[in-house]
Amino acid sequence: MTALLYDIIANIEKSCRPVVKQFSKIGLAESRQFTDQILEAIAEQKIALNILFGQKDWHFSQQLGEVLLNASIEEAEKLNQTYNLPHLIYFTHGIVGYIHHWLKTSISLDIAQEELHQAVHFSFQK
Repeated sequence: MTALLYDIIANIEKSCRPVVKQFSKIGLAESRQFTDQILEAIAEQKIALNILFGQKDWHFSQQLGEVLLNASIEEAEKLNQTYNLPHLIYFTHGIVGYIHHWLKTSISLDIAQEELHQAVHFSFQK
């Protein structure tokens, strides 16, 4: 179980690589690509992740949030970019919350990607 956890986290961590060299260049398309990459990595391990999220002793959602947060910080530092830590915490843990919701539903990857993209930009349509 531990080996599976580390493999999944490593795969998700790879998906967190930025799509631009400067944060100021992040627009809707780049943000969409970033969140799509994360959900694609999740989709590859959807069954195992459902099990991990269900393990209360593993605190997987907290671990995943920390992985996304640390990957975002590391990439910002590699690019010599300043970042807003409270914003990154909110952003990364929000993604984890959405992933947890998605895994409990039968929503397709395409729909999940669209929903997450809309949520990140606070533009839910009625």
